[in-house]
Amino acid sequence: MSSKNLFLTSQTYSPIVGNADLKSSIGYKATRVMASALNASQMLLAEAYINGLEIPDSVFRLMMDTSMSMLFQHAPGLLAPYEWVLNESDRILDFGCGWGCVPNYILQTIDRWYINGMNYHKTFTAWLERFDAAQDSIKLLDYQMDYAKFRRIWRFYLLMLASAFATCDGEYNGNGQYLLTRS
Repeated sequence: MSSKNLFLTSQTYSPIVGNADLKSSIGYKATRVMASALNASQMLLAEAYINGLEIPDSVFRLMMDTSMSMLFQHAPGLLAPYEWVLNESDRILDFGCGWGCVPNYILQTIDRWYINGMNYHKTFTAWLERFDAAQDSIKLLDYQMDYAKFRRIWRFYLLMLASAFATCDGEYNGNGQYLLTRS
């Protein structure tokens, strides 16, 4: 067996590494279990931050940048398979982070483009800067929850998304644009 065949065979059965679409049933299930564990650990970090864990922004960004680039480059099996995302986007159109979907049998995709994630990175970074600069006025509004917790929720959201879109110079997370017509 050649080293290339051995590598491909090992990816079929090994969790995490390699193309999730080519995995055996056991390899795929093990990858999804590990993905669930990773998601749970990320949620624990988020909850800790939101509930008062102090993490300097520079450390937060370093943790996100390091973990995201490692995930995207070396453990894509922990993420939704990219081919699945592309196939789903041809069948279901999502308008705004899952808030409204239209079955694509109503519309036909004429063309689609991918925009590098650095645009969103810059947008989220600017929003965070404006959010932080406006604390004196926005802390007086009624959020029906402890303001410090509200602030940490939004800071976490803005820091996390800015980092996620900047991962690997914006090449892994971006924005899909579609030109549509009625079917």
